[in-house]
Amino acid sequence: MNAIDSESFLLPQIHGRSIFKRVIPTVNYLERTFKSLEQNRWSYTDLKSWEQQIIKGYALQDIIHELRTEDQQSKVSIVRNQILKHNANDLGTYPLAIYLIVYFIQQTESNQYKSFVEFAQDNGITQNLNSISAIWSCGTKDGKYLGILDDSLKIIDIDFLHIWANSTPSSIRKEKLKITVSTAPPLTESSYNDHMECFKASINEAPRFTGVNSFKWSEYVMGKEYDIPQAFNKKFDRLQVWDYCGNSTNTDLDALLVVLSWGGMDRKHAKSLLNNPGPVLDIVRGLRSEKFKSRKEAFEYIQDKRKQGLLPGMGIGYFTKLICFLQPSLNGYIMDQWLAKSVNLLLGNPLIHIASKTWVSDQNTPAIYEEFCTYIDNLASEIGKSGFDTEEFLFSIGGRKKGMWRGHVVQHY
Repeated sequence: MNAIDSESFLLPQIHGRSIFKRVIPTVNYLERTFKSLEQNRWSYTDLKSWEQQIIKGYALQDIIHELRTEDQQSKVSIVRNQILKHNANDLGTYPLAIYLIVYFIQQTESNQYKSFVEFAQDNGITQNLNSISAIWSCGTKDGKYLGILDDSLKIIDIDFLHIWANSTPSSIRKEKLKITVSTAPPLTESSYNDHMECFKASINEAPRFTGVNSFKWSEYVMGKEYDIPQAFNKKFDRLQVWDYCGNSTNTDLDALLVVLSWGGMDRKHAKSLLNNPGPVLDIVRGLRSEKFKSRKEAFEYIQDKRKQGLLPGMGIGYFTKLICFLQPSLNGYIMDQWLAKSVNLLLGNPLIHIASKTWVSDQNTPAIYEEFCTYIDNLASEIGKSGFDTEEFLFSIGGRKKGMWRGHVVQHY
């Protein structure tokens, strides 16, 4: 699912901008600036000059009215979206300081200030200790505020920086700010008929996707000391995943492992997610106990946890798998890149936001997910199949011998 590999290292430049030059901010932090805005009745012109700098640095000056009535979590989401919309060359030093701190932690495997001083001096960023302290303070504090670092300065959302780095917002042609969204070609009546005809013909293939060996995958993720059920020693197909998760005698953790291994989640991502399993197991318990009244409600609940940085390594493509398999009564479908591209192609418009051509981005809202699922429901009625069967037909088969529909999507999207 994840085209953006969280194992890979950040580069020492982003959008052509070096992270070793012009990265020294004035000491200030988002949280403190928002408090100052409240005290000044959200008047940008009444801020101190150094406070205005951080607002400009995150390109917030034109959307202050949006921040005024939002809670902290929503403010965080707005700032993150502003970063993703902008070329690094058009932002100030503050988001670059976060990027630099994460780059440093990856390169040195250290989160100690003393090591950062040496790193900054060795890489020619600056020899001035006050300037180094400013980068460290701003980068770490805003990094924690935005859910990229935790309180111990562990990286908990490297995916966000990869999405930003792999997007291509133009600093010259402003209309290209939406280039992070992969769009389907314009739909004419002729092309719609061609797409739909191909999709309907592909149904005869009756594809059945199987995942990797769940035992081997789980052994890597959980370690050999974990008592992995022998039932895991196979490649599950979709029906077997539903059967396993629907059996209440199987633990929540084992049900989660089956879903993630079936989907082939990157094992390093899974280890990161399960380093603190509480938040994701809370989701699993809620879904298996049918806590949620609608798929939209379930999506919103899980997305909120992701925005809080509680689901490192798990994006929309994977957490919708939890909705699909753990509370199937919701008819919540998997919104990964292939389902998203399929629906976008048939609709002829980019309903689902796809960043860097392969990543179902965090810009997708619960309302978009509901519209996506509703489209599949309607398509299912049209072809006389169940929603889940239709979802599987849309997913098709990948690999070297692609299914008819997958090949069509690759060719036309």
